[in-house]
Amino acid sequence: MIEINNHDTRQAHYAAENTLQKIRNDMTSFGRTLDGENLKNVYSTHVNYEATKIGMGSTADGMKLLGAEIEDLYISLLKIKLRYQNL
Repeated sequence: MIEINNHDTRQAHYAAENTLQKIRNDMTSFGRTLDGENLKNVYSTHVNYEATKIGMGSTADGMKLLGAEIEDLYISLLKIKLRYQNL
């Protein structure tokens, strides 16, 4: 689950970096710059956009549900084990 999340995170950041570079190149061609707080905000916005686009929220929710199901199964198995030990 962590690997999937890390992969999605890298993918979102990589896409945002590419978009940011294109924006900076376009702005430079018009004699403008993007730096400081504006650069940070544009980057953050694009990371969030890319994360939404690839469905990171849904993946994270799915992983949480899977984790809860595994936990429930583990607890059920422990109860069965205890029941058979007491026989």
